[in-house]
Amino acid sequence: VLEEWLETELLRPGFRVKATEADFTLQLPQSGSQQVTIRVKADRIDEDEEGRTILIDYKTGAPQSFRKWLGERIEEPQLPLYAVAAGLSELDVVTYGRVRTGQMGFEGLSGEGSGIKGVTACDGKRGAPDDWDAVLQLWREQVNALAAEFVAGRSEVAPRDEKACNYCGLESICRIEERGFVSDSGEES
Repeated sequence: VLEEWLETELLRPGFRVKATEADFTLQLPQSGSQQVTIRVKADRIDEDEEGRTILIDYKTGAPQSFRKWLGERIEEPQLPLYAVAAGLSELDVVTYGRVRTGQMGFEGLSGEGSGIKGVTACDGKRGAPDDWDAVLQLWREQVNALAAEFVAGRSEVAPRDEKACNYCGLESICRIEERGFVSDSGEES
């Protein structure tokens, strides 16, 4: 597995490892009288020859998609949170490093072409957003909004989408149907 991963790394443009298991501490929401301390640890941070920061989180499971980082409510908030914590800018890269036999590679987003196979530039093509800086700003807003809800004690039922209801397991006490969101999976409980 290690040899296969190193072969994948060799396909990248030149870089240096700046940090492994980089610790970040955030006070969220970033504005407000009440905050919560969040500590995160990014697996690796590299810097390429162009000076771009490349934030990498290793995954051994099934392939992930950057599309789970986009939308009104983020489906997979881990890397967007890391990007906020690291203070990434419009030239930087956020990516999963998929370490899985036979499926090694990167899956991520960047502000411009990074030369890393599997990292999609925000150019409006291939289903990618067209403005990386706007994505980073949206992530900051969403992370701060979620933290603000948490410190305010908000805990209403608010599934991100219908799929969340398929895995919840609290159907007997859930009142989401009363609020107008009906999960119709075609199965009876």
